[in-house]
Amino acid sequence: MAYLESEELIGHTRQRDFLARSLKNTRHHAFLLVGSEHLGKDTVARALIADELKRPVLAWSDLAGHPDVRVITREEGEKNIGIEAIRGFIDHFSSSSFLGGRKVGVILGAHELSPEAANALLKTLEEPAGKALLVLVAHSLDRLPETVKSRCQVVRFLTVPPANVAEGLARRGLDPLSAKISAAFSAGRPGLAVMHAEDAVLRATHGEQVRSFMELANRPISARLAAASEITAKAETSALAALLDVWVAVLRDALSVATRNERYATDQTEFSALRSYVSKRSLGAIVNAHRQLAAGKKMLGENVNPRLIFEHIALSL
Repeated sequence: MAYLESEELIGHTRQRDFLARSLKNTRHHAFLLVGSEHLGKDTVARALIADELKRPVLAWSDLAGHPDVRVITREEGEKNIGIEAIRGFIDHFSSSSFLGGRKVGVILGAHELSPEAANALLKTLEEPAGKALLVLVAHSLDRLPETVKSRCQVVRFLTVPPANVAEGLARRGLDPLSAKISAAFSAGRPGLAVMHAEDAVLRATHGEQVRSFMELANRPISARLAAASEITAKAETSALAALLDVWVAVLRDALSVATRNERYATDQTEFSALRSYVSKRSLGAIVNAHRQLAAGKKMLGENVNPRLIFEHIALSL
């Protein structure tokens, strides 16, 4: 079975075709799959490894204990992928394959490599010992040194048209209306669409977060600043990033309403609240607030103080 050609995968046909061809001629041994979160890079990477190993890989944990595969990511509580993790990764390629194929190495969240770890990886990326396949998955090219990027075949992932996302969800058995709603929610990110379709808690939580954002935006500035402090007091960075994703989507929907393009809104259930929000602000103010949120999401990934980020956002709402 060709896993990269599976109908279970949504979008990214051109990227999958390129990777499938590359596996056959083995001209490239190092790939960097890059694009924003929830686009499906991880899913495509697993399909790529599945085609290399000729066995399904439904989750990275399926490969635990495989003698020819090493998968690493940032450890819980660590700021980055450090030099020790990379040394173990490099050692993996120092011996020949146990099963006769290529040694496989995967780095998830490669944009979180420390400078020392990235430098240590260079020789292995350029000239691994023996036959090897290396796959790096990253959310941002900007956070990777040029020396790493230049040694990899970069495969860029972009958003997928909502209609294609809905078709993909329907192929997975979702009814047409639910598929359309989840596709709209995802704003072209298949991974997020699948999460929305499969997770009732996510759908309920999203609705609560949208309503809480609207309430926050209508408070006086002093109350917004106090709320920013409360939100960031105990929350993990990952939770704050997820919350900002929701807020960015809300303001994108507000822009859709403000420009009379409601059909493009990701949430088709909150138009009354969005119209109220839009009626009290100029288009320029909404655009600025959207920019501040997007900038805040980027800064959060760069370890800027979360409270300062959210206070700055609160002032722009």
